[in-house]
Amino acid sequence: MNFDPSRFRRVILLIAATATVAVAARADSLVSCSNRGREFAPDLSITVRYADAPLAGVSVSIRKSGEDSESTQITDADGRVAASLSPGDYWLEVGKLGIYADYECFHVNDRPTGKARRSLVLEWGDMPTAVGSVSGLVFRDMPGTQGTPIERITHPIRGPLAGALVRVTSPDETYTREAEGDEKGRFDITGVPDGVYVLHVEAKLTKEGEVVSSDLLVRVSTEDRSKPMLLKLVQSVGGSRSFTLN
Repeated sequence: MNFDPSRFRRVILLIAATATVAVAARADSLVSCSNRGREFAPDLSITVRYADAPLAGVSVSIRKSGEDSESTQITDADGRVAASLSPGDYWLEVGKLGIYADYECFHVNDRPTGKARRSLVLEWGDMPTAVGSVSGLVFRDMPGTQGTPIERITHPIRGPLAGALVRVTSPDETYTREAEGDEKGRFDITGVPDGVYVLHVEAKLTKEGEVVSSDLLVRVSTEDRSKPMLLKLVQSVGGSRSFTLN
C-alpha cells in the first residue's frame, strides 16, 4: 500500500483535535505550535469537502493567539468561508457534529512571502468505523466478582449504563434517528440506511454525577450484521472520560 502523506497528516490532526476538545482548557495552552505553523495569506479561503462534494454547515473557528474571543463562520452551500486576517499567530479549528477536519496553528506575516497559502481545502469525515447496524450495548468496565482483588481488576466485567442516549445523524443533517438504552444498556435503532453517519452517545454517570458524551464517525453496511456495537466508557490518563467503539 502506498504511503499518502496528506492522509497521514489528517490522522495526526484528528488525534490532536480529539484529545484537545475533550478538555475544557483553551487549546493553545495545551498544544505547542512548531515554528508558528504554516503561513497563510491575510485573505484566506477555506473549503470543506466530504465524499468529493462541498459540505455546508461546518463550523470554522479562527482565534488569534493570546485573545479569548474567536471568529466563527459556517460554510455555505459551496462548503466555503472567507477570512480577512491581520498579521499575527492564530489557531484554526474546523468541525461539524463533533467530528473535526482540521486543528492547527498558523501565522500571517506583515509582508506575506511567496509561501503564504491563500486557500485551504479540507476533507471532513476521514476513516469511519465500519458497523453492521446501529444496535448494541453501552457499558463501562467494573471489577470482576471472582478471584483475588488484583484478579478482579485485571478481569473486569461489563457494567451496563442504563438510559444512555444514542443518535445517528447524516453528514448533511437530513437524516437523524435516536434511541434510549434500556436498563441493561442495550439500544437498537432499526432501519438505518447504508452510509456514513455521526454517532452521538451520551450517558449520565450516577455515581460521579457527570454526563459524558462522545461523537464517533461510523459507516453502516448491511452486508455485515455479525457484531453488535460495543460503546465502552474509558478514562484517559488525564482523567477525562469518553466513549470508544469496540
